[in-house]
Amino acid sequence: MKSRNKELDMTIVFIVIYVVGMSLGDNISRTIGVEKLMTAIVSLIITVSLFLYIKRKDLMEKYGLKRVEGKSKDYFYYIPLILLSSVNLWFGVKMNMPLISSMLYALTMILAGIIEEILFRGMLYKEMAESNEKSAMIVSSLLFGVGHIVNLFNGSGAELVSNMCQVVYAVSVGFMFVILFKRCKSIIPCIITHSLLNALSTFSNEEMANKFIIPVSLFMVVVSLLYSIYLSKKKTEL
Repeated sequence: MKSRNKELDMTIVFIVIYVVGMSLGDNISRTIGVEKLMTAIVSLIITVSLFLYIKRKDLMEKYGLKRVEGKSKDYFYYIPLILLSSVNLWFGVKMNMPLISSMLYALTMILAGIIEEILFRGMLYKEMAESNEKSAMIVSSLLFGVGHIVNLFNGSGAELVSNMCQVVYAVSVGFMFVILFKRCKSIIPCIITHSLLNALSTFSNEEMANKFIIPVSLFMVVVSLLYSIYLSKKKTEL
């Protein structure tokens, strides 16, 4: 019990470090004049620190850093994940920043996907599930989604409507990732989907995407919930 509490405490510490570190990294990067420069460095340090901590504690398998159990057909060939990953390309591709900033932004988004899946699905969910699995699923999903509200205050320029939409679909996607992790015992599919979705936002046509933010968000919520139901209703354990 004491060991589990310590690991849960460390999870919370890592989440706080991640939220504060990324926000500070963004602000410092803007001060330097190179978008995401310091943020990429901070996210890389956090990623390495997480892997070292998990490896040292021998928690790789527990937190889902392992191969998927089952075959692709057991998970509907991951088609819903592919659909979700593609949404940032629906309205065309556009260079929104200079090349260096775009590369740093994409790198940061990939690392953010890795960090967030390890923190919210791998660590937070698994540690809380030892006491109450249903509560763990709810808290992991809600905290992950609500955490995106920080974009309203970190100087990223996020608008209220788009940010609220992001919070709503992040909760549903987060819940889907928990169900997927629960079924396949691995967070690798979650990491790949999350990182790809994040990275492709670097090259999205933001002007057009913002015009359709509500229907796109609705699509993501519906797909996430339907896929969660599909995975939950399978009669045999995968």
